[in-house]
Amino acid sequence: MENPLTLEDLPDEARQRYIAPTGRVLVEINPSENVWEREASERFVQDMRKVSPEATGTPVQNYTYIAILRDSYREAALFALAAILLTVGLHFRNLKHLALAMVPLIFGVIWTLGIMGLFGIQFNPANIITLPMVIGIGVAFGVYVVDRHLEEGKFALFGGSTGKAVFLSALTTIFGFACMMLGQHPGLVSLGLVMTLGVGFCFLSSAVILPQILVLMDGGKKRSDL
Repeated sequence: MENPLTLEDLPDEARQRYIAPTGRVLVEINPSENVWEREASERFVQDMRKVSPEATGTPVQNYTYIAILRDSYREAALFALAAILLTVGLHFRNLKHLALAMVPLIFGVIWTLGIMGLFGIQFNPANIITLPMVIGIGVAFGVYVVDRHLEEGKFALFGGSTGKAVFLSALTTIFGFACMMLGQHPGLVSLGLVMTLGVGFCFLSSAVILPQILVLMDGGKKRSDL
């Protein structure tokens, strides 16, 4: 070429964006996959870091941010669980009653994770906040049921006002989170879905599983008294 292109031929905006005052040149790489998907983002970031460990940009920032967010909410869930165990333990002052109160939460979390795995529902930056929230909301149902049983001396959850109150409390909470699924934002929809599943299963286990355990315990007491 008689008149090859030089850096001076580039527009000022391009030189300022891609060439640093030190002479270093910015190189941009466009991913071939959707980096908003966690697995694709991880592959892309790892491949870039093999070439340049100091590579940065939106995909790297999102990958790091999501990892920090995920770990933070996991820690928050563990702290919430520890605080709840301590609080409920001080309330009952009995390990057996504490274990019974935790039954709905344990079954509710297991069922929720099972349904999420079955239908391919993944945790993301929007719905991972449900980890500490489900723990805090779900444990209350077990506490109400066990308290009622201790007051009555026998299982009569729906024979009084406690069963109705637990049902109404669960229903209003479920409806509140379920309304999020009517939104347009995918993150908000996933948050509402996971919370609806979590609270719903915690209530279901408190109304089905825990009462059966208490009935069996009452039956055992009656036989031992004979």
